[in-house]
Amino acid sequence: MKLSRRGFAVGAGALLVGGAVLAVPPVRRSLCGSPEQRYRDTAMAALGRACVGCDPALSRDAVAAEWRVLDRPEGERRATLARADFASGRMRQLDGWLLAPSEVLAFAAAYHGLAA
Repeated sequence: MKLSRRGFAVGAGALLVGGAVLAVPPVRRSLCGSPEQRYRDTAMAALGRACVGCDPALSRDAVAAEWRVLDRPEGERRATLARADFASGRMRQLDGWLLAPSEVLAFAAAYHGLAA
C-alpha cells in the first residue's frame, strides 16, 4: 500500500489529536464524572427499571420514603445492609435473581433518580 503525503498528514494529525484526547480524561472526569461512574449509574438504573417492572409497589413515592429512612446508603454501608439482609434470610426473587431488599431499593432509587 502506497502512502500519500495527504494520507500521512491525516494520520499524523489523527495521532496528535488522539494523544491530546488521552491527555484530557482527568479534566473530563472532574467536569463530567468518570465514565466508570456513569456506566455504574446507568446499569443500576436499568436494574431498577427491571425491579420496578416486577414489583408495582416500588413507586417513586414509596421508594423515596424508604430510601430516606435508610439515609441514602452508599458504598460499604449499602453492602453491609445487603449482607445483613442475606444473613437474616430476607431475600426477594425478581426475574430469576435473588436480591436483598436493600439492593432492590437501591436499584429502584437509581431508576427513579433518587440515588444520586
